[in-house]
Amino acid sequence: MREVILQAGAAAFGTGQHPTTMLALQAMFALKEGGGEFRRILDMGCGSGILSLVAKRLWPQAGVLAVDSEAAALEAAQANAEENGVEGIRFLRSEGFAHREVAEGAPYDLVLCNIFAEPILRMAAPMSQAAVGILVLSGILPWLEEQVTDAYGQAGFIHRRTLAQEQWRCLVMEKSGAA
Repeated sequence: MREVILQAGAAAFGTGQHPTTMLALQAMFALKEGGGEFRRILDMGCGSGILSLVAKRLWPQAGVLAVDSEAAALEAAQANAEENGVEGIRFLRSEGFAHREVAEGAPYDLVLCNIFAEPILRMAAPMSQAAVGILVLSGILPWLEEQVTDAYGQAGFIHRRTLAQEQWRCLVMEKSGAA
């Protein structure tokens, strides 16, 4: 896979160097190495777009929807996609699942979410309605890991794996009955 280059001064979260981003990328590479194939990918809270860009490179046949609530983040993500020659990603401004196009794009068989635990917790119910496969939830501090795992367990997801680096956690979860 060709390296993805992001400008160091990007006006959005996610240059690929932060532990939460690195953990999400590790989870994605493990999914690919394990034979995971995905058709519909959602990057919720896409920031600089790095997870979307890598997802499109790993699964070029997949439709990728990159969502962020910040206009500056979407502009940076689009610029990064252009700079890296990655096409086929749809960028959309939305506060979580609020925009109708996010719901219309469902069901997603891979959801990438590299944000803080609090918004991840608020999205458990809508995530359950939109996702039918794997979730990669990164940006979780250790003392919130059990709370996130429990909330998503109640929403119909099974905890498959936890990746850890420094004080950060990334949870890989799967919709019950998806395997």
